[in-house]
Amino acid sequence: MQRQDYQVGGQLGGRASTREKVYLRLAAYISRLKRETPLFLTRDLELAMDDVYRYPLQREAMENLSRQLRLEIGDEDLARLVVALRIEERLSKIQEESENQEPRILCSLGLFDLPTS
Repeated sequence: MQRQDYQVGGQLGGRASTREKVYLRLAAYISRLKRETPLFLTRDLELAMDDVYRYPLQREAMENLSRQLRLEIGDEDLARLVVALRIEERLSKIQEESENQEPRILCSLGLFDLPTS
């Protein structure tokens, strides 16, 4: 029997979602840093971008980031903001996975009882 592990998350939402916009901006910024000034690329920034991709944003972070995107924040300032939110643990809703996680029903089709008349 083969075991499959499913990871919840990693969905950025629609093309107009705050998560999608932040992730794409950070990805472009990190790519540019790697090309031009790799010494300025920090592990905190890479971890923050990973958190944006893997976990849903906290409500407060989403509102703050959305507001800053509307105000056309620069890439460097956006990166600083995301890293600061992550360090303060206000960026994402991270749920730690336990080792002995109970199986969950992914589809309940056919698992109900029809009332008899």
